[in-house]
Amino acid sequence: MFYFMSRIFIRCTFSLETY
Repeated sequence: MFYFMSRIFIRCTFSLETY
């Protein structure tokens, strides 16, 4: 579960950086 949340958080961060 923690791993899943971490992935989502990283994904959001990357999206924000890309955006």
